[in-house]
Amino acid sequence: MKRLLQILLVMILCYWSLRPLLIRGYFPMHDDTQVARVVDMGRALQNGQIPVRMVKDLGYGYGYPLFNFYGPLPYYIGGFLHAVGISGLSATKIMIAMGVVLSAVTMFIFLERMFSVWAAVTGAMMYVYAPYHALDIYVRGAIGELWVFAFLPLVFWGIYESVILGKKRSFIIGAFGLWGVIVSHTISGYITATAMGIVIAFIFLSQIVRKKALRPVFMLLLIMVVALSASTFFWLPALLELKFTSVFNFLWDTTVFSDHFVCPGQLWNSVWGFGGSMRGCIDGLSFKLGKIHLISAAAGFLGLVYTLMSAKNNLNKYLLPIVIGFVTIISLFLTLEISVLIWQFVPLSNYIQYPWRFLVFTVFGISYFAAFFVQFLCGKKPIGFMVASAIIFSTILINAKLFIPQYIYAKTAADFESNYDISWRASKISDEYLPADFVRPSSFADTYHDTIPDEDGLTVREIVNNETYIKLQVTNALTPRTVKIARAYFPGYEYWVNGRKVTPVIHQGLPQVMIGSDFSTIEVFFKNTLPRLIGNIISFMSAVGIIYFYGKKSVS
Repeated sequence: MKRLLQILLVMILCYWSLRPLLIRGYFPMHDDTQVARVVDMGRALQNGQIPVRMVKDLGYGYGYPLFNFYGPLPYYIGGFLHAVGISGLSATKIMIAMGVVLSAVTMFIFLERMFSVWAAVTGAMMYVYAPYHALDIYVRGAIGELWVFAFLPLVFWGIYESVILGKKRSFIIGAFGLWGVIVSHTISGYITATAMGIVIAFIFLSQIVRKKALRPVFMLLLIMVVALSASTFFWLPALLELKFTSVFNFLWDTTVFSDHFVCPGQLWNSVWGFGGSMRGCIDGLSFKLGKIHLISAAAGFLGLVYTLMSAKNNLNKYLLPIVIGFVTIISLFLTLEISVLIWQFVPLSNYIQYPWRFLVFTVFGISYFAAFFVQFLCGKKPIGFMVASAIIFSTILINAKLFIPQYIYAKTAADFESNYDISWRASKISDEYLPADFVRPSSFADTYHDTIPDEDGLTVREIVNNETYIKLQVTNALTPRTVKIARAYFPGYEYWVNGRKVTPVIHQGLPQVMIGSDFSTIEVFFKNTLPRLIGNIISFMSAVGIIYFYGKKSVS
């Protein structure tokens, strides 16, 4: 009961970061497609698509496999809520709020494993009220990255308990955390998994040279292998099928990572705004980390240095803060222009797009060291409550004003679910997963309206039209002819005419099939490709294996 009350306190303290979500209406953000994605996810779930890959209404109404490439986990939450009857707007707000509250809870539980309760509460609140957290919610609308905040503490919690404390079964916590990062935000998943692979290789070589046991390497490798195998359903097809989209054309034409480094002064203070990132030290949005955050973290880091100097030969006890210290420094370094030489050797650096994405990991680190500072200064003494309260109160008082959108506008839930809003307004914002040669409509009138246009006397009867199956009956064709199907082509589609499988001609991203004279039945199926099938099988087998082994009393 005591633990539940502590968690409840942490959740209540999140209120000032969530107030705008309780107001009627909505607010603008850079990636203002969130409600549309939730609605399309909900519709796909209602139609029984598991796992959801294809959406029907986005992509100007021509549909595309958005969740084959874009981190789907937060949208499963929002989509499920919409599927059971909650409006898309309300489901989106709940999805955002859950990401914030979960980040506070997971950070608190992680920190409370090694620090006092008040040190843990301090770290959790520093984590929630970090300016970059507000940037993700109310400026960028980066919902996938927002949910990374919720899963990152689980990664380090699992590492702490399984690698450092030797609790073998706890590896599953770290694996679940890494799985959540990968399935929530593709780019953060790539960064985290790559960094973890480098760390594993380094520790392996270190242990070999020092002739030490390889158990830490095994546990880290186990965390990574389980997370990657459980998420194979997502990352394997995303990796192998991205070439069928226009993503790389979009990235190479519009984003150069070297234009988006952060100036050191911006980390201390920069004007809060709702614009975009640009080259130089004056951006339209702020990358400040927060003065209280930086001062508290610096004090905590100095406390660690003092502790290490006093500990002498007992350094293993402080292995986790040492590792988190390195993560914080390296992630901070990679946001700065002095790291440009390293970036030139980073695979797919343009895919990462913005060096300042590493601020997610920096925020985690400075929040941890703020908690370390309270623990170092006060331990479990009663004064810890006073110090923690002062830091928490000051942080919320100063930073709560950042957790406010540019403005609130009135728009009904039904408006967000309209054909115009999803197939035109939201589709214009994010269309990079359409085929590379797809011709974008220039107006709403040019977006999809009929699966097969009624032309030259054709009569088209639409029997079924959902994300993965279309059935049409076409009549009044005087002679055999070619018809265009208004559904963007991707691998996995199969086309049948009058019960016979046919090979379509793909023109500008849309399929064309030949029909006979008079009456024809056209069926379109969206099926698994080999990468999707392999990914699904590996993930399913991983889930079965986890349930089996974790259900046993011990892990061999």
